[in-house]
Parts: sequence; structure tokens; C-alpha cells
Amino acid sequence: GSNSYVEHLVDDPNFSRRFECCFIWVDVSLPVLHKRAKERVDQMVAAGLLDEVREMFIAGADYGRGIRRAIGLPELEAYFTVEKDPNMDEATKAKILANCIEETKKNTLKLIDSQLGKIRRLREEVGWKLQRVDATAVHEKCGRDAQLAWEQRVLKKSFEIVGAFLN
Repeated sequence: GSNSYVEHLVDDPNFSRRFECCFIWVDVSLPVLHKRAKERVDQMVAAGLLDEVREMFIAGADYGRGIRRAIGLPELEAYFTVEKDPNMDEATKAKILANCIEETKKNTLKLIDSQLGKIRRLREEVGWKLQRVDATAVHEKCGRDAQLAWEQRVLKKSFEIVGAFLN
């Protein structure tokens, strides 16, 4: 959604007359990005996503509108619907939960692909001069190595792009 907000801001004639823009697109190769997104969903589940979503769950609510559309809520509806059902065995509940988590991952990947499509449209059809910075190496490393990759490949490159833009 933030791409849409930025696009509307930049397309505003008052804004575009007053400001020049420097756009930096921090990108990651798609296979690495997809792998990282799936891992992130697992981390969120381990960190308490179910408890957080459970607090917002309302049986029969419309999960296609407003905040309830957020990835994770509609996908987990099937699990929360059966979670407290005493007539359903725990193995079936666990299988439903696993399916819901997989659906969350699948929809997260769809969102990533949609956002990338919007970025490409802004670059190729609208003509924005997006400066691409490849952050793939950051996500292929861990700990201090990831931090160093961020500093060298993303932060340093971004400073160079902004410096050139300002000059």
C-alpha cells in the first residue's frame, strides 16, 4: 500500500513542482526474498502471532474488509473456528493450523509479487528513475556478516546514490 501513497504524493502537481525525488529501490532476488518471507512467517508464529490474532478474531466477521484483511487474520479464521471445538481431535486441529500457516505464507508471497509489480510499473510505465540497490547478500548471511553486507552493499550504495542526486 505504501507504494500507492508515494505515487499519489509524487503525482500531485504541487508536490512535483516543488520537489525533485530520489527513489532508492532496495531489492532482493525473488528466490531469496520468498525464502526469507516464509521464514519470517514461521518466526512470527513462534513469537506469538497466534495469540495476537486470536485477540482480534471474531467468529463470522468479514475478513475481506478493513484491518481484518491483513495477512494472517483471514488465513487463520479456519483454525480459530475449530480451535475450541471439543468434538475435533488435536491432530486435525494441528493439520488445519499448518494449512492456515501455509496459506499465510502463500498470500505473503502474492503480496510481495504484487508490490514488485507496482514497483516495476512505476519504473517502466510511469517512468520513475528508481535506483536499484541489491540487498540479496544481506539475506543470505547471518549475524555480523549480514550487518557488514548491509553496510557495504546497501547503506554505502544508498549514500552514494543520494550524494550523486544532491550534487
